[in-house]
Amino acid sequence: MPVGSEGKAPYIAERHIGLTQPNIHDLLYSPQEAIEAVRTGAIGFCLYADRPKHNTKGLVFLDRDEPDQWPDLGDTVRVVSGSGTGDHLTFSADGEIQNAKGKGELSGIGSVRGPNWFVVLPGSVHPSGGIYHMDENPGMADLSSDQLPRELQQGPLPASELPDGVVSGATSNLNPNASLQSGFSADDVTNDIGIPLEDVRQVSRWLDYLLSVVDPDEYESLSEADQATVRYLLIWRFEPTDIGRILRDCRDRRGRVDPEDHPHKLWRDGYVERTITNTGIPYQVDPDLGKALVEDAKERKGRRPSAGSKSLREVRDAFQNLGTELTTTEIAESSYVGWRGSKKDSVRKRVCRCIDIFDSAGYIEWEKDGRQNIYIENGLTDLRIPGDYEWCHRELQLIGEEVDSADMGIESERGKRSSGRTT
Repeated sequence: MPVGSEGKAPYIAERHIGLTQPNIHDLLYSPQEAIEAVRTGAIGFCLYADRPKHNTKGLVFLDRDEPDQWPDLGDTVRVVSGSGTGDHLTFSADGEIQNAKGKGELSGIGSVRGPNWFVVLPGSVHPSGGIYHMDENPGMADLSSDQLPRELQQGPLPASELPDGVVSGATSNLNPNASLQSGFSADDVTNDIGIPLEDVRQVSRWLDYLLSVVDPDEYESLSEADQATVRYLLIWRFEPTDIGRILRDCRDRRGRVDPEDHPHKLWRDGYVERTITNTGIPYQVDPDLGKALVEDAKERKGRRPSAGSKSLREVRDAFQNLGTELTTTEIAESSYVGWRGSKKDSVRKRVCRCIDIFDSAGYIEWEKDGRQNIYIENGLTDLRIPGDYEWCHRELQLIGEEVDSADMGIESERGKRSSGRTT
């Protein structure tokens, strides 16, 4: 199946064509046709697992973002991603193997791709410009479900098997079938530190996007987009019962997707409960930092915070590596702060905006030394900041692009694309 213009999702996803529609086979290429198309300039192709009409019956893929952290499941066909870091392993399924994302120690670093999931094929061009390529081909190994560790099987891990610090969506007070009251507004729902969703959406552009666009291009399925939304709501400290209501209010599919995309799925209590329960996060937003970011955004009359997550992380990293007492100049001129084509004064101003947010949250103190200020970290080096790897899992690259654009004061390409979508 050809990939779309972005290079990582099938053409049919970009055109909102259902995988089971009768004319879908008119879009399939034979291997030789695909090779010739790539030679003459096509972006690339992908392959759906375990679809007999695609001649892929019994195929299962392992999509590994961090190959060194995965268990050894035997030598088989291995394709290196165009990003240069992850890879895809292809197996012949010995029995039925279900789709699953890694949990526990394997959370956020890949997935098992069975029926109706796809991988991008060798010869295709990654959005970064890299080329997917065959690395090993000793023949296709067999794989059975009992060979997969528990972290790569469907269903949540019990709390006793989750790594220290990982929070599960499971909760004893989950009531996903709670009805939406007349006049309910998701934006009025507050999290456990008293911040309404409306304010959180001003701080988290990606959460705002997920709550605005039912079928975002960046996800392979509506269910995956639902789970990503749940992840961000949990990170921002919303209660599971409220999350169920928010999903139904903001991501209601009825009348907005094709019938084959299950428009009533969010109103099935079991689906909502499984989505929330199966979503794990490594930690929740720091209450003081969350409030500081919201207050900063409000001072800018409802726009985004004055400093993006990437800039905040850079300033924190400077304190982690250079010492606990620094000047603005020392931070700005360090190797930990990216200039991104800006001039020195612009970089200093960006550092100052970060310092103001950290100061408001209580993680920086300062004192006067002659004509300059000395900033002293007060717990900053241990602070986890929105945008860190654990927050994002597979969305890390997308969020990095968004933060860069926000820091430079320009609209992201994603924002331009989404502005014309059905919301």
